Amino acid sequence: SATWRRFDSANTLEDLLNFARSLPGAPPRELALSNVTLAPPTPLDLKSQLGLTLQRLDLWPTGHLQVERAAPA
Repeated sequence: SATWRRFDSANTLEDLLNFARSLPGAPPRELALSNVTLAPPTPLDLKSQLGLTLQRLDLWPTGHLQVERAAPA
């Protein structure tokens, strides 16, 4: 099911990740986020991009993310 939420342009990828982790049924750590605003989906790097703003990540003013369980390492 889809969950909708608005974020400000100055919010960071870390803010989105914290929100995603708060969703019912979300695993506490092993998440993968992908920008699905345009095809093909673009995986976000949760290590190097955490401090980047949504505007910098081209997720503002409109962006759609897919939240999935990360593949096992």
